[in-house]
Parts: sequence; structure tokens; C-alpha cells
Amino acid sequence: MDHYDGCQTTPDYPTNFADLDYCLTRDVYDAVHPSVKGSEDANFLNFRQKCLTATKTYKLGTPVPRMVYPDFQRQTWSKVFTRLTELYPIHACTKFNQLFSPFVEACGIDADHIPDIETVSSYLQRRTSFRLRPVSTFIESRDFLAALAFRVFCCSQFIRHDDASFFTSEPDIVHDVLGHAVLLCDPDFAQFSQDMGLASLGASDTILDKISSIYSSTIEAGLCMEGSDIKAFGALLLSGAAELQHVFADQVIGRPLVAKEAGFMPAIDLSKYQDVYYVAESLGDAQHVARVFVNGLTGRLNLKYNPESNVIERLDAKW
Repeated sequence: MDHYDGCQTTPDYPTNFADLDYCLTRDVYDAVHPSVKGSEDANFLNFRQKCLTATKTYKLGTPVPRMVYPDFQRQTWSKVFTRLTELYPIHACTKFNQLFSPFVEACGIDADHIPDIETVSSYLQRRTSFRLRPVSTFIESRDFLAALAFRVFCCSQFIRHDDASFFTSEPDIVHDVLGHAVLLCDPDFAQFSQDMGLASLGASDTILDKISSIYSSTIEAGLCMEGSDIKAFGALLLSGAAELQHVFADQVIGRPLVAKEAGFMPAIDLSKYQDVYYVAESLGDAQHVARVFVNGLTGRLNLKYNPESNVIERLDAKW
């Protein structure tokens, strides 16, 4: 772990895979929140415990062990995948739909086959050098964004409880693989995601909140224009059939993406639909607006990731 002692002391941040493994397996990530659907279901909790054990022992740079899913998880996956793939051609952005078919074909994913994280991770590495790292539950913003700096995406192994099939209050493999990993196959989107991560390293809590807000307003809950149509590219929408339908069927508030507003929004509340959804002029515009906003934040460290050594290197400080 490292910190910068320039004009001010900054929070520690991971500089290598071992540091990152430590950050993502801290004891704070061991419990299932009682508000989560299924928190009183013994079978569901037992499987979550198996996922936690696998997460705790995993080390970045090694193959991700294949999970054996019980029937109740398979049934939920089939129901969720089937419904989402009915909605994607109608509501997902063009880039997502272009990437989706080759993604699921190469990774062997369909209604009867739950994603294997190692297979998806290997495909991602070939496409954009991103990889998946199994995690056990919702990861705090500082750790989650830090992983992006290494081109590592935190991926849950469990599938949401059946009672939360079409809307869940925490990330699961549906959210992380379908909602995020598909678009991470695009080089521009992958670079954009890594840029958000690098900007977060060593950031003060105030700066981190702004980065998290613009990330959430775009990558998590973002919408974009395609001609006269609004399409979804945010992972919350691409992994939650109920919220995706809500956005396009109900009278939701869609505001033009303006960084000075989106970057100061409160943290996303995953327990409910969002109050506001931001609409960018295009998928590329969403990335541009967020990147310009983050680059303009003062008090950030100037860091880069060395993909040969998997180490974060400090260049100089930006004050």
C-alpha cells in the first residue's frame, strides 16, 4: 500500500495485486446485509458462504475456480437471462447489442448456462486486458474503483435470490457480467473505466465522492441518445429487467448529462429505482463528459498502471 506525502497526506491505495487482494477481502465484506432478499433463506445463505470462501482464498493472477451452482440458482439465472435478452434489442444501446452476441457465444452463456468467471475473464483479457476478480458482496467505492485502475473488475459469483429476480439491491453475477463485462469488451469503454479507477487512487473522501457520483450517473445508471431514441448503457438497467422497463414505461425524470450536477449527486440508493437518470448525447459523450469532469478535479495524484508488472506507478502530483 502507498500514499503520497506532498502537500497533504492522502489515503493509502493499492500498488500491486497483493495489495488489491487484501483490499477486496477485508472482514467488512464477510456479511450478507439483512435487507437483502434471501437473507433468511438457509440454502441461499449456504451458497453465499461457499462463494465467500472461494473469494477469500483467491489470488489475482491465478485461474478463478469454477463454481458448481445448485438448482435454485440455475432456475433464477434462466428466468432472469431470458427476460433480459427479450428487452436488450428494444432498450439497450447499439454498442451493447453489438458486443453481446459474440460475448455470450464465446463465453458459452445462455439461459441454461451460468457464466463461468474464469472463461469470461479470459475473454475480457483478450479483448481489452480487463480481468474479473471474484468478490463476495457489495464493495465500497474506494476499493471498487481502485480495482478498475488495475483493469480488474470485481465480480460476484452468486445469483440474486429468486424473490429479487428482476430487481436486486446488491450486485450479483447478472449485474457484473451482463451489466458491466459486456461493455468492458469495448476498448474505449474499458479505458474510460480504468481512468475513473486511476483518478480514485489516493483521493480524499470529498474527491472520491465526486468520482463515485459521476461513475454512478454514467456507468451504473446511464442513458444515451441514439438519433431520437433513448437507450440504456448503465449496468443497473442492463441487469435489472424491472428497472429497465420502469425507465422506458413510466414517467421517469431524465435530465441531460451535465457533470457539475451529476458529479454532486448523492450516492446511488440500490434499494429502489433512481429518482433521476442522466441522458448523454451519445455513449461517447457520456465518457467525454465524465472524463473532463474528473480530470478537472484538484488534489488528485498523477498515476499510471504498468501492465507488464501489474503495478501502479507514481509520476508526479497534480494539485
